[in-house]
Amino acid sequence: TSTGIQLINQIPEIFISNNQNIDYVYKNGMTFLKEGDSPAYPIIHDNEQLYILNGAGYDFTKYYIDDFNQEIVIKKNIISPKIRDSIYFQLITIPNEEYIPIIKNQQLKIRVSYIGLNKQSLLLEYNVENKKTEIVSHTLVGK
Repeated sequence: TSTGIQLINQIPEIFISNNQNIDYVYKNGMTFLKEGDSPAYPIIHDNEQLYILNGAGYDFTKYYIDDFNQEIVIKKNIISPKIRDSIYFQLITIPNEEYIPIIKNQQLKIRVSYIGLNKQSLLLEYNVENKKTEIVSHTLVGK
């Protein structure tokens, strides 16, 4: 289901109130997040849902819960960027009941899969206890 992907024009309050220092740059019609406290994508949760932030341009196109591999899979288009006339972000919100069943040892796995790049992806682990994200593996050629 990709119904949880919103296009927004400012960083949501939940990230700011949790002291996530999110820096970004708007360049050539795309908004890029700079790595701050969180590698790759800012992730946070509250009592209702999980929030994953992306700069707009190289857009998330859909996400789903992969029960077999116990991870959230997000498809990202890095082949044909969407150019926009001002700063935008994408926000994925996933209700607690959808992702809590796949948490193992306080870790939630999130895989960003690059569309058109032959199964290349970025695997993140989000610790639901301390709200920190780590890159587990990155199979993007050239990185």
